[in-house]
Amino acid sequence: MFFLGGSLHLCFWFQSILGSPYEVYDQALVGLSVEGKNISGLQQRVNITINLTKKINETQNALCHFFNLSRKNFSQDGCITLWTRGENHLTCSCDHLTYFAVLLVTASPSPKDQEILTYITLIGCSLSLFTLVITVFLFITNRKGREDVSMRVHINLVIALILLNLHFLPNQAAAAVSSTGLCLYMALALHYSLLATFIWMALEGFHLYLLLVKVFNIYIKRYLLKLSVVGWGVPAVIVSVVVIIDRGFYGQVPLDSSNKTAM
Repeated sequence: MFFLGGSLHLCFWFQSILGSPYEVYDQALVGLSVEGKNISGLQQRVNITINLTKKINETQNALCHFFNLSRKNFSQDGCITLWTRGENHLTCSCDHLTYFAVLLVTASPSPKDQEILTYITLIGCSLSLFTLVITVFLFITNRKGREDVSMRVHINLVIALILLNLHFLPNQAAAAVSSTGLCLYMALALHYSLLATFIWMALEGFHLYLLLVKVFNIYIKRYLLKLSVVGWGVPAVIVSVVVIIDRGFYGQVPLDSSNKTAM
């Protein structure tokens, strides 16, 4: 629908916005403009009410955005969303005229929920670290266990998990310090320990395959040494290659959540 009343143009686009990575409600774009003029900084805001005919998921928020034609992206600058969950209409209150849309953005946890989730994570990882350390202690004190190849494979996975927990638990405190060197070390250590954990899990599967499927004639010279080279060496090679290619992959990364559409 398109109106020419004086010089005020009003149009509705009911089509997909090409190249948009966001979910646009009802694939609709509403445009308001005055011919030949750039209207912005209005003291009396323009209110656009949109009927919500489709149900919005509980995990999503409906937020008003405008489409920046020059930058080809969405922004919330100058727009306020007036909507309460459960209402069948939403009002976009903006101080400029342009093309508006309602974006469905994944809802962020409340500060209270984030705090609860943080405590759950810390407690869970701490318990995991505690039991893993006990596992290593029992392995060291058990002579028969030290001689068993399967137990040695298990203990390497346990050590990888210990390294992962040791570097994951203090990562929030390390980020608060804002030290470039510390941040770089934490990123490298987390990447390495996570890769080591995954690779040792794969080696566990390979070891079980030899025990349960092959069964006979499975002698491999220096078997545990070869597994250790793969389990601890491959992660080191991957991390080293990434550092050589671009060290910027590690360290401090600014997050932009101002428009609540990406981080």
